[in-house]
Amino acid sequence: MIKKVDKMDKITHFYENHIENSHQEVFINIEEDYIKNKDKIIENIQNTINKTCKEIYNLQQNEEKLPIKYIFISFLRTQILKNSSNYRVDFYDDRIFLDEDNCHCYFDMDFIFKPFFKKMDEIEKKKDNPMYMRQVTSIDVEDFKLYESLKYNLLVKEILKENMDTIFECEGFDLLEKDDELIVVFGEYKDNFEIIKKFALSEKSVAE
Repeated sequence: MIKKVDKMDKITHFYENHIENSHQEVFINIEEDYIKNKDKIIENIQNTINKTCKEIYNLQQNEEKLPIKYIFISFLRTQILKNSSNYRVDFYDDRIFLDEDNCHCYFDMDFIFKPFFKKMDEIEKKKDNPMYMRQVTSIDVEDFKLYESLKYNLLVKEILKENMDTIFECEGFDLLEKDDELIVVFGEYKDNFEIIKKFALSEKSVAE
């Protein structure tokens, strides 16, 4: 039987030597990709939001959806384990989670997470090194993957905050029946979140 202290020592060694600072190099490549393809990246998100807002507006015309008060942009841990970078966007009235008229869409952030997934696949193979065998498992690497993904999620948040006006500058959002103050929040699905933008009807937009 492997002693627990030995296993923890090996896991700590594995993390410190192969994972802890691995994001630094990846972030450099992501930044280069973002600078090069920023317009296309933001346009893809905008198109998804525009299409969904138009669908919601049609529901509102039929009195099937109340004015929108909150837009939740959610990081999905379950998607990370599937090597998927989908973010969920939910549109709620003032009842928030009690709003049972389900209106949502997804957009991906592949340019951020594909390099991350590739790096984690490379790291996962290192557990087969004889010094880690039977002590660092695939489950341990999955735990590290979820933990490290939070660093990349922070990148997503900053990029979205930087481009909120552009993302919502579309016909569908203009048509949408909205509350006097519409709030965009970012976080984990039905979990912790923070406000990243406020829109007011009296002004075109008010930054948080």
